[in-house]
Amino acid sequence: MTEATIKELRPTSRNKIIEAKVYRSWIARNPPDVTEKDYIGCYIQSGEKEEWGNPNKDQMVLRRIEIQNLNGNSVELTLWDDLGETFPKEKIDALEKPVIIAVSSCKVTRFRNNLQLASTPATYYYIDPDIPELQQYKAEYKAAFVIKPPLQIVRHPYKDKEQEKTRNRIPLSKLLTKSPATHTDVRFTCKETITGINTSRVLTCKIHGGLASTTYRYNFKAYVSDTTDTVMMTFFSPKADDVVGINCEALVNSLPNASPREFLEKLLSIIGKTHIFQFHYNTSSKQTTVDFILDDILDKPEAPKEIKDKPSGSRTTEEACETLETTIPEDRQIPTAIEQSLPPTPSPNLIEFPTPMSPQIPMQPAATIPQVMPFEQESLLQEQDEPGKQHFKLKT
Repeated sequence: MTEATIKELRPTSRNKIIEAKVYRSWIARNPPDVTEKDYIGCYIQSGEKEEWGNPNKDQMVLRRIEIQNLNGNSVELTLWDDLGETFPKEKIDALEKPVIIAVSSCKVTRFRNNLQLASTPATYYYIDPDIPELQQYKAEYKAAFVIKPPLQIVRHPYKDKEQEKTRNRIPLSKLLTKSPATHTDVRFTCKETITGINTSRVLTCKIHGGLASTTYRYNFKAYVSDTTDTVMMTFFSPKADDVVGINCEALVNSLPNASPREFLEKLLSIIGKTHIFQFHYNTSSKQTTVDFILDDILDKPEAPKEIKDKPSGSRTTEEACETLETTIPEDRQIPTAIEQSLPPTPSPNLIEFPTPMSPQIPMQPAATIPQVMPFEQESLLQEQDEPGKQHFKLKT
């Protein structure tokens, strides 16, 4: 190593020693924590291995595992590559519950205010680790699960629409006993019937002055019921449009005097409808009662797709040319000569003239073409079908 100054440094400089003084330091407000963490908890469930990345490049294998602590809070652990490929899901699921899992050297991130763990090259997991506190942990989790057994939840949507309709299909009576804070961003599905609308809710609009364009959206609460219980669910646009059958702006514009404090007949007509609702807990509510927010309706009819009988590349040349034709105004059209042909059947009353020799025909300009009598013109046109003769065709 050799000593150098900052002025002498080049992009290719290597093994240089610089003696410098710190002039100014910059510290990030939220510097990322690169310290790897260890975690221990109760194994709840694990998903199947998935492929992640561009299929034309290097793809990676991942597997998601749900770990829960004694407070009921779940943490998602993502195992990458070999750890996700070789994870013995079937053997672990067959073990006696509860199963304790310990994971070392994990990267910690935060998504939607929820902690997530991801494996690193130094990560390793231990199932029912040989530690002195193992039996104590098992007894504590077993007692907690007797009081409030954990829900078997699938946190990521299915690609198949029919399978998505039954994801997290849990009765409403059981959802009312769970804490919304421990099920953040979890979507549930249930076949429910709208039994009523909360008409006691009064909304007020702030004083905002004139608006360039007014936007109307649905925001109402309705009571929905399944075979076990009844809950309150909030409907927002645009998902509420599928329930009402018309968007809010079109409904308001169709009324002569619209009032936000009046429930229209169109809104009251949704009472009695049954749908497969997808919803989540309302974690921002300050009320003690548990309520939900609508995410989607899974049994709505799909819009028909228009499919042409032939692709554009399978058309013939004539069809393709027809599509390129444009309409030209009559005053801009170029006049064309009108050609009239007589029937090909020769008439017995016509007299054939001998064909003149080519050298005897004088070359004359088009303007000085002599007028041909109709009898002669018809005779010349008829000579087209006679073999061994030269043909002439004159136009009038």
